[in-house]
Amino acid sequence: MIDDIPTCDELISRIVSGAEELITERLGGMVERALEPLPTT
Repeated sequence: MIDDIPTCDELISRIVSGAEELITERLGGMVERALEPLPTT
């Protein structure tokens, strides 16, 4: 049964939020390392 019919904006926001959460939880260490500045010589 469908209880919730979100607008397109709400649906996209939910998808993006879910993706961000998954990336943060599962790939957090990789993301943090990728954001670190490169060493300068």
